[in-house]
Amino acid sequence: MTCISCGKEHNENYCSNCGEKGNNAPINFTSFIKDSFSIITNMDKGFLFNIKALFNNPKIFITEYLNGKRKGIFNPISFLFISITIYLIAANFLNVQKASSHIESSSNPLRSISYQIGVFIRTYLKYFWIFSIVPLAISLKLFLKRYNFTELLAVSCFFIGQATLLATVSHFCFRAPLIFDPVIYLFIMLQIYRVIKTQNKAESLLMAFANTIIFILLLIVVVVLIGIVKSLY
Repeated sequence: MTCISCGKEHNENYCSNCGEKGNNAPINFTSFIKDSFSIITNMDKGFLFNIKALFNNPKIFITEYLNGKRKGIFNPISFLFISITIYLIAANFLNVQKASSHIESSSNPLRSISYQIGVFIRTYLKYFWIFSIVPLAISLKLFLKRYNFTELLAVSCFFIGQATLLATVSHFCFRAPLIFDPVIYLFIMLQIYRVIKTQNKAESLLMAFANTIIFILLLIVVVVLIGIVKSLY
């Protein structure tokens, strides 16, 4: 048969040149729905595979991904985007009380800026949550120096994506903005520990704790700076 994508002749189920599937059936309603959800619901590849692998053995999952394994693994950025989207849908469905966009008038500039930062955190931060991968990657770089910064951004996408999914569930209990949800930081610390764990478990736990604290501090600095800039303009 002739590959419809690259024109190469082959007799396999998939083209050896470009990977296009051979003998693709015509699109109908059933195949359309099946193809649309398979990348999300398939436990052997795609979104659910990422979730399962990150829960079962994050160290193997992360190591294999950074060493070049891509087959079956859902792209880290896409994984993070979908996780945040699920959170936003759940938060809006639960009718989370939003802070008023009204700016409190005060003769004290510091009080006014603090108030606006608080409004920003509660109202808008969830829409900028994707940028939290940057401070996490910076903190990881201090402890995982053998990986470059871009690789650690990918790792951060996996960790924060998974933590955001857990925050979707914990939101029923805490109803707190993402940045204040303790489940996120506890899970990230656990994942870091499981990835860097050595025979000296106490040292590994201390490193994971320090890594998480640095991430939180960097995240707070970023949020405060954004809040200050927003209050000035």
